Amino acid sequence: MRKSRLFFRVSFVILFISFLVSTQASAQASNQGNNVKGVHTYTLVITGLQTAQDAAQLNNDLLGISGVLTSSTDFATGTIVVTAKKGVMPEHLKKVIVAHNGDISAFTEKYE
Repeated sequence: MRKSRLFFRVSFVILFISFLVSTQASAQASNQGNNVKGVHTYTLVITGLQTAQDAAQLNNDLLGISGVLTSSTDFATGTIVVTAKKGVMPEHLKKVIVAHNGDISAFTEKYE
């Protein structure tokens, strides 16, 4: 009788752990799919930033915009690459750049 109780307890624990693992894997797969859909990638070439510190501050301000996922600034080439959720307006990004005395010489948008 003791062996059968132990067997059922161990079986229950194994089933419960496998349920948790499968639920977690399903949730992660679902989240990864959601992160890919509806993402815009904006590539802007700008001039007018005086120092690398200006570029870093601009990068931080862009990341402060609601919906912006990533932002990277290459001061040497004047290129900014921003990925944002659907609904982030390019005009808002441009306003932030102009506020930093940046002039946009090229702008491209890619939707994924």
